[in-house]
Amino acid sequence: MSREIDLPPEYYEVRLNVDKPVYVLGGVETIALRSSNIKNKWILSTASWKWPTILIGYLDKPPVSDKQKFLRRITGGPIFDPKEYNEPHYTVVIGPRIGKRPIQLTRVYEFVHARFEDKCHNTTPALKCVTSSKDRCVASVGKLLQRPLIEFFGDRSCIEKVLDYDIWDESDEELDIDLILRNSLQRHLSEAWLRYNVDEGPHVFSRTWSEFYIEVNVSLEPPLITGFDLYSNMFLYPPAQARLLIDEMIGAVASRVAGFEFVNAWNGLVEYVGVEPGDFKDFILGSFRELERLAGLE
Repeated sequence: MSREIDLPPEYYEVRLNVDKPVYVLGGVETIALRSSNIKNKWILSTASWKWPTILIGYLDKPPVSDKQKFLRRITGGPIFDPKEYNEPHYTVVIGPRIGKRPIQLTRVYEFVHARFEDKCHNTTPALKCVTSSKDRCVASVGKLLQRPLIEFFGDRSCIEKVLDYDIWDESDEELDIDLILRNSLQRHLSEAWLRYNVDEGPHVFSRTWSEFYIEVNVSLEPPLITGFDLYSNMFLYPPAQARLLIDEMIGAVASRVAGFEFVNAWNGLVEYVGVEPGDFKDFILGSFRELERLAGLE
């Protein structure tokens, strides 16, 4: 059993004083990797979000406008849009490995959601917060190297209230840009990672649950699937495994058997929060039943 997750009264702080938004995301991954030998320490990093660039979840649909600048986070969850806040800030909290086994993503989510319910005047399942002072912020949860990862975005005072900590105390530690992992920066800027030019297939299946959604886009050359993509704003881990399972559907026979295999692999290899496993299964199998019909395999 993993012990209870809880934030500390003090953090190991590393400032992200950078001039490009991709350095923020690359800096987070760099900090997590280079601090892997720091035991039982929670690390906090923050940056003033000085750019119009929005941050979308790993599986979320790209913005409608091709000209709108965006980057993808490694977590899921809602869009981080700087236009919605007066003085937007990005803050990340990286936890240590908790317990003998990796902590479940569900536990990280439940902890953050409970904290939002305690600290916010209004909150939602998608981890959106409005304080009694009408300040707003949003959070996303994931893991990095099997360590809890909590990302915050929004009004500075809102983030401070949720964390119950003055995150703008001066820190002596600052991440040198030269130390940021080059492969992380290249990956966050790559077309394969951003996926902003993916053509939508002619067959679209979608469903929503409260603030969360799943959409599947499929192209067929019966009986084979020639294009397959899954969009969602649910929280998930590990992102690379999710993408691998999605890409593996290209070339599969459009049958209910393929749908069962996809669901079983996803539920066995991907942790996700926001959509119940039974709802996920019903949606995917329903989509594949229709694909089977469209492929003439009934």
